Amino acid sequence: MLAELERGHSVIIFPEGTRNPSGSLLSFHKGAFKLAIESGVPLCPVVIHGSGPVATKGRWYPKTLKPQNIYVTFLSPMYPETKESVSAFANRVRTRMLEVKQTLEQQHGLG
Repeated sequence: MLAELERGHSVIIFPEGTRNPSGSLLSFHKGAFKLAIESGVPLCPVVIHGSGPVATKGRWYPKTLKPQNIYVTFLSPMYPETKESVSAFANRVRTRMLEVKQTLEQQHGLG
């Protein structure tokens, strides 16, 4: 993936590794954060909220055909700070994503 970034391509990584039926944010695998630190390329976190009733783990097709509001929020790019560890960077991104998730829940009555 480092070679793709060096060629100027974008890479999509799901740091949780899987969908979570509870809707809570799972712990992150460290690869995306390590890649950002090594390459100097920022991460652009995305918060997807409300997809649980539609996108079920283990299915490639929708669980329901009923209309469902799904909120997709693209956060500002986040760069690792100078000499920031992989864990510290991952925690900073996670904290920002949780803030956005909480704001969505408050604004739209999501749970």
